Amino acid sequence: MWPVVEERGEETYKSRLTALVRQIVRQTCIESVRTHWTGTLIFSLSLDHHLYADDTQLFFSFHPLNFDSSISHLQDALQHISSWMTANFLTLNSSKTEF
Repeated sequence: MWPVVEERGEETYKSRLTALVRQIVRQTCIESVRTHWTGTLIFSLSLDHHLYADDTQLFFSFHPLNFDSSISHLQDALQHISSWMTANFLTLNSSKTEF
C-alpha cells in the first residue's frame, strides 16, 4: 500500500508518511463533497436521512391514508437519487436497497 520510494532511511519514512497524509486528506475531501451533495439532493426531495461511512438511510413520516402516494414519492425519489449517482460516477447498490 506504500508508494514506491527509492530513498533510504529517514527520508523514506518521511516520504511515505507524507504520501499517506496526502491520501487521507484527499479521501476526506472527496467524502466531504460526496456527503454534502448527497445530503443536499435528499433534502431537496423532502426526505430525511442519515449518512454513514458506507450507508445512507432515507426516512419520512406520512399519514396512513396517504400510504400509496407516499410510497410512490419514495420510489420516485430513489430513482432520482440513482440517476444523480450514475451521472456523478457513483453507484446505488439496488440489491441492498430495502423498504
